[in-house]
Amino acid sequence: MNTTHLIIKKILNVKDNETFLKKIEQNTEPDFYKLFLSYTFVYKPYSIENKFILYDNIINNIFINKETKEDLTYFFYLIQKTYYAFSRLAYLYKLKKAKIIIDMDLCLNKIKEDNRNVFCLFQNGNKYLFNIHDLIKIIENSISNTSYFFNNPLPIKNPYNNVYINKSSLYNIYFFIRDKTYLTPELLFCFFKTNFNLNLFTEQYQYLIREYSIRNYLKNTSIPKLYDDIIIMLDIFNLTVKRQCNIIINDSFPKDKLVDIMKPYLYLYYSSEYSLLDIGKRIRYRTILKSKLEKFQIFNPNFGRKIIKFNKIMGDGIIKNTTTYEFNMKHINFNDTKQDKLEFMNNHNSKYRDYYSISDDDDSDDDNEEYDIIVEDNVVNDVENSNRDDVENSNRDDGTIFDISEESESEDDNEENNNHETVYDYSRFSNNSDNESQED
Repeated sequence: MNTTHLIIKKILNVKDNETFLKKIEQNTEPDFYKLFLSYTFVYKPYSIENKFILYDNIINNIFINKETKEDLTYFFYLIQKTYYAFSRLAYLYKLKKAKIIIDMDLCLNKIKEDNRNVFCLFQNGNKYLFNIHDLIKIIENSISNTSYFFNNPLPIKNPYNNVYINKSSLYNIYFFIRDKTYLTPELLFCFFKTNFNLNLFTEQYQYLIREYSIRNYLKNTSIPKLYDDIIIMLDIFNLTVKRQCNIIINDSFPKDKLVDIMKPYLYLYYSSEYSLLDIGKRIRYRTILKSKLEKFQIFNPNFGRKIIKFNKIMGDGIIKNTTTYEFNMKHINFNDTKQDKLEFMNNHNSKYRDYYSISDDDDSDDDNEEYDIIVEDNVVNDVENSNRDDVENSNRDDGTIFDISEESESEDDNEENNNHETVYDYSRFSNNSDNESQED
């Protein structure tokens, strides 16, 4: 006999089944006693499912009067309240006696059970302590798992024993985060709204999973793969602008540096290509990306070029030829623009026009006119240093620039040559001339 049977007998004052069955035959017990207890002890074996099926059948039965239903509801409430009170007491006793198996976070830092940001996961009679930030990452990585941007959420597991985390523990985690922290993990809250149903969550929040998968892809993908995607992105951009506005990256440019610089632009590219948002937002991402890359190219038209410097060092009657290599890495910051800051500080409903076009409208206000001047100064400086048409003709297609200078080892010679240093640009010649100059 299980605990529920004992609770029912105690509340309804039933000493034994045989005596109760005789009373039912003699019709000396109330109607709801007959319905409830005969169903519980005689007709169907006890289970949690059968218990609620019984209650639902009686409450929705049109042939049972209202008074009997109210009596049954009251006693069913008492039985459930007593059962869950004993269940909670048993859980607290097991939790108190359980041993702590893991007392470190994922970074191997010691944590204590009474810490505010530490959640105790009780599983298989053991305690596992988690930093709540680590636990949120584990949950989000599982339910936002994708394969090539196709949603493929995974059940959440305890990383220490590879056992699935049950629903009651997920509810405990959710209420722990909501009541004891200021964290607002969006994916977990949406998962809670679907009653932690993984299939329903995937159907209703497919677009949100895709957004998280794009961010995770940027964080976790290897540099060579991201580098290839950046080159594809720049090739697509170069097809949409004039040739003198192309962004050319030399093949030997450091991949890790390029990935660090281009990650924000790559996020816009992924969002415009793979996001599940409506087509209007994807077009907006594409427009912002083009505008940002145009500003990037205007700020430094020679970004990504390999500069080869041939230095002639003269001293003691001996001329030494040295060759040095460097890359042009000067670039504009993705978010750090003056107009962004002014708009953010002055207007909560701002729409940044520079996202959509480089040139501002004629009806700009005084604050924006100051920003316009700064942008024009940058463009003028670039044009003064190297005309756009000359930049196209003076750079090789592989992004290499040649620079020849003469230097002297002695201090006296250095002082004389500082004012007479000559720089030759060999990139105007054909590829055959380049090869001949390299052989010399």
